[in-house]
Amino acid sequence: YLKDLFDIFGRWDLAIAAYNAGEGKVYSKLVKTNGEKFWDIRRQLKRETRNYVPSFLALIMFINDNKDLVDSVLDVPEFTYDSVLVPSQANIKQLASWAGISESEFRFYNPSFHRFATPPYLRNYYVRIPVGKAEEFIARMNSTPKEEWFKAEAHVVRRGETLSQIARKYGVSVTALIQSNNNINPRRLRPGMVLVIPYGPSASVKSFSYSTRVKKRSSIDDAKVVSTNDPKGIIKYRVRRGDTLYSISKRYGISINQLKEWNNLNSNNIRSGQTLIIYTN
Repeated sequence: YLKDLFDIFGRWDLAIAAYNAGEGKVYSKLVKTNGEKFWDIRRQLKRETRNYVPSFLALIMFINDNKDLVDSVLDVPEFTYDSVLVPSQANIKQLASWAGISESEFRFYNPSFHRFATPPYLRNYYVRIPVGKAEEFIARMNSTPKEEWFKAEAHVVRRGETLSQIARKYGVSVTALIQSNNNINPRRLRPGMVLVIPYGPSASVKSFSYSTRVKKRSSIDDAKVVSTNDPKGIIKYRVRRGDTLYSISKRYGISINQLKEWNNLNSNNIRSGQTLIIYTN
């Protein structure tokens, strides 16, 4: 996950900050301050994140300067696992089932897995599973229809509703509901918020794709891709209202820095109607 964040921001200080505060929060502060690095937005972040990045960097320096001491303290059995490529978005429940392990054991092997499914903006995502289960995992994955890989439902919060009430309504746990919505704080639940309900047991629950939810909130999927006689591998993307460099970079699996470099952008600000060049492979 930390490496994914580095691919998005192109800097380790921003990746570390996003690991703690969330990529959306970091990107919004970059836009607000027209900043380029963590130290440009540090005062805009919460105290925890302001202190997290320097502490993280200090720990790295300490480890590099005291390798013998650290090695003696961390003299524990080597943690081994198999790494398997998942080519499309899938629920954690499905991933655990393919590996033949429980969801809690799957989270043990994948501690950075905070949501209920693999990220929608990463087509190729590697997961860790116990040694010796890779072939079984791949066989089960390939035999499962793609439409069953990812299932969820959207719920619009009504006035007076609580997470407990919503969880009971769909037959899921409050913990699963919190994890499915980026560790949402129950006290910050507001009318009109859209929550993702993971793998409800009801047969009437409709399959709900993440792209549909994003479409309703940011109109990213409504954006027009201008097609001309450009060489293969080049896309001209016309910016729509609500687009940001962050949302576009996630949509195409590229970094913000790449977008800025390809389009000679000196800041994170873009305007509706603007055309951006995107190189694909």
